[in-house]
Amino acid sequence: MENNSSRLSLEGEYPLALKPISEFPGNNVLQQIDQDNEKFLKTSAIWHDPVDVEELDGIGLELRRQDLKISLLMEMVSELLIQQSHLPPMVHIHLTATDLLCDYPSDHSSDRPNIQLAPGTKLELKLYVMPAFPRPLKLYGEVVPEREPGKLSIHFSGMSPAVQDRIEKVIFTHHRRSIAHRLGG
Repeated sequence: MENNSSRLSLEGEYPLALKPISEFPGNNVLQQIDQDNEKFLKTSAIWHDPVDVEELDGIGLELRRQDLKISLLMEMVSELLIQQSHLPPMVHIHLTATDLLCDYPSDHSSDRPNIQLAPGTKLELKLYVMPAFPRPLKLYGEVVPEREPGKLSIHFSGMSPAVQDRIEKVIFTHHRRSIAHRLGG
């Protein structure tokens, strides 16, 4: 795994489920999963893209008002979905487009079987990068050796470049917002 400190990463507490598997799915299944992941990432980006109101004309302002109403409804629906869904436990992660570094799962719930995740273990991951939309990214990867005790390092496998690009955009958007928040605006 590359050194995450030199690359932008999404860091924080996110719901994550890990499931050991014997083999990765075939290409057709991976293609469908990539299409679903890409569609989800595109859709979620639309809801989070800021719009500069000063650049809008009358029609643009009306469309923006409609967009805000739809966003409010989406937030209300997502709140209901979160209350009704059973998300996996929150785990501290560092996500890049190619790797995931996370706290080693220590609980033994149904989402995390009581097994050792040794290097070479193949995993199916369900990562909820936007818990407000309780739909996970479904990813596959392999456990790789990590020098930091208590951390699990996973290198993604079978992910299309389009999904990697979308994940990088989510990471960059999150990074840009965190800088703006720190600077007060």
